[in-house]
Amino acid sequence: MRLLLNVSSLQAPLTGIGRYTLNLTSSLLKSGRVSEVTGFSAAGLLGPAEVERLLQSLDTEAKQSRSVSGDRSGLRALVASLPGARFAYRNMREFNLRRQFQQLREHVYWEPNYLIAHDDFASVVTLHDVSHLRYPEFHPATRIKEMGRVLPRTLSAATRLNVVSEFTCREVVEYFNPKQPIDIVPPGVGEEFFNVSADEVARCKEKFNLPHEFVLSVSTLEPRKNLARLVDAYEQLPEALREKYPLVLAGATGWHASPIENSLRRLVEKKQAIILGYVEQPMLPALYAAATLTAYVSVYEGFGMPIVESMAAGTPVLTSNVTSMPEVSGKYAALVPPDNVAEIASALEHCLSNPDRLISMSQAGVARAREFSWESAALKLFESLEMAKDAHG
Repeated sequence: MRLLLNVSSLQAPLTGIGRYTLNLTSSLLKSGRVSEVTGFSAAGLLGPAEVERLLQSLDTEAKQSRSVSGDRSGLRALVASLPGARFAYRNMREFNLRRQFQQLREHVYWEPNYLIAHDDFASVVTLHDVSHLRYPEFHPATRIKEMGRVLPRTLSAATRLNVVSEFTCREVVEYFNPKQPIDIVPPGVGEEFFNVSADEVARCKEKFNLPHEFVLSVSTLEPRKNLARLVDAYEQLPEALREKYPLVLAGATGWHASPIENSLRRLVEKKQAIILGYVEQPMLPALYAAATLTAYVSVYEGFGMPIVESMAAGTPVLTSNVTSMPEVSGKYAALVPPDNVAEIASALEHCLSNPDRLISMSQAGVARAREFSWESAALKLFESLEMAKDAHG
């Protein structure tokens, strides 16, 4: 099979969709099921050799700590926010694809990022969630407008749809009732999360000046991640627990982050919270492994990678009992209603006060995380692509 791929998300630093695209594409090529991948973007076409070099360079960068990546992420967001930038970028990408259609028509097109760029290929489009419809207040207006204008075309033209969880499948059916079959292709967890050494943990703690034990939150600072309620719940813990287990936040500053930063300031002043900001991908496995507990009480997730990444590193997880999070954790995490500060606080206190509970959660979590691999995900994606090809004729 020859694959056509939108490579727009394959830019450093990789977003969650970028890592999903990188790992699945690399796994497809390594498996031999896909003979070559041709890429396209607003800049033009990338031949198979260029795509392989791009994948290799991103994989190499993902294994190296580069503090400049966070700055590039901010610049990318700034450019995307310029009036008309998204529209112009998408039009240029589609123009480049139309010019080359004849030489690419035998390819199967995988669109990993919602919005189809050409109607005439056998195609599989991945929808990661529908949070822009369920919680529009968590998104900039430009994003809502773009999705509302272009997503109907995807639902009209795609041969098959992919989603990352059973929950997202139900959401897509509820909101769109699509005519296409839907295949579930969840992300995987890299081996680096399962194999963190004591030396790597020690280096991570030294690099970030971290305490011996702490509660970790890994997420972008934005309203959907519910960090304001997490902070309020953490403040309700007994003083002794807050002194023993500071709250450590890792994640770039996102949309509408100021209220979250303001609520954190008082904890930082007491030395009961540490804000790391953007943390390079290579440091994340050791950061998870260094933590006592990961708290991820998001309001809405299509999947929720921090859940399985923390579990793989052997760190117990406290997460929300809504959307995809119970499904992803396999109910091996402590589950709380994300809108109830008192219950979040109670669950935090219970976990931190019961070492035996943490040990049992850790052991069960590692086994659960083993159920998610990039190799098995790539096989599911390949099967979806094959069925799209057969259906398209």
